[in-house]
Amino acid sequence: PNKLVGDFHIKSSITQKPILTLENINDDNKGTQIHFKKTTASTAANDSIGSLRFFTTDSNDEEIQTASIVSRATGITEDSEAGSLILSVLTKESLADSDSPLTAMTIEGSTTTQTAVQTTINDKLIVDGNIIIAEASAPLLSGTGYGQIFVKDDAPNELCFQDDAA
Repeated sequence: PNKLVGDFHIKSSITQKPILTLENINDDNKGTQIHFKKTTASTAANDSIGSLRFFTTDSNDEEIQTASIVSRATGITEDSEAGSLILSVLTKESLADSDSPLTAMTIEGSTTTQTAVQTTINDKLIVDGNIIIAEASAPLLSGTGYGQIFVKDDAPNELCFQDDAA
């Protein structure tokens, strides 16, 4: 395959252009893919693997980054590999402090458990609808300064809260 080395820039003055389209017309259940790769001999934990960054210009015609999605390799040791996906958005506060987006949400895989994934939402979570919580026999361990809501799997089940003192 042909390889493009360096930067690639597409520019248009037409409304809602340019559009980059990747199309798969194969009659199977597999879609198109975009691969972000970082291959180096000195990979380290928390290296950024790839990112999508969104920019615009403000009223002073200065370029500002309004949001980003970043992937990191949080664990790189064989049999303990893990990754994270970080969603960041620009807020009035982050603009005043650093001119860069604040982390809004982090989804992180565990380096110790095959199925554990932790999602951290910074600031507040607003739900316009239902919250569905799976039943559990006991709460998970939580750290100092954290409480947790869980549904105890008794019959009938019970909505419970546990603070960090357990």
